[in-house]
Amino acid sequence: MNKSILLTDSDDPALDTAIGQLDAWRAVVLPSGELARAIGHERGVRAVYVTVESPPTLREIVECAHAKGLPVIVGCKDDAARRRAIELRAEEWLRLPADAEEIAGRVRSAIMRQLPGDAPNGDRAERAEQAQMLYDFMTGLPTLPVMIERMRPQIKERGELVVVYFNFVRYSKIE
Repeated sequence: MNKSILLTDSDDPALDTAIGQLDAWRAVVLPSGELARAIGHERGVRAVYVTVESPPTLREIVECAHAKGLPVIVGCKDDAARRRAIELRAEEWLRLPADAEEIAGRVRSAIMRQLPGDAPNGDRAERAEQAQMLYDFMTGLPTLPVMIERMRPQIKERGELVVVYFNFVRYSKIE
């Protein structure tokens, strides 16, 4: 069975426990300077977890990972490292030292962000929601904001607005 690989430069013992919480994963630990090269050569890599403090090395790793479509999780020791991770657009960042549950959760979250969304269904839902906001579902008549927008030129010309409010109540026959 092929295992997903988490490339990392961290030797944190919590990482081993976190890998155990992720199904069918294994960690490949490399020195920080070799991570960028390994991203392109190692097969089965699904994410990169990096704790390097050197800004140029971190930038190189993040750029290589993003070029391959891999999410990057950055372990940050201080606020400067956190800001750097955000500037480089890392998918996730976490404060060090981190426990195994947080590392595993951040890896899962970064992987889920890389998955394509259900765009056609999302678009269809947005269109249906838009139609519900614009037109009454029982009568098909435009809603008040739509009518006001349509009548805007006449309102400006006449200087007044007359609102006729229809309150439709649906009755059911009782037998």
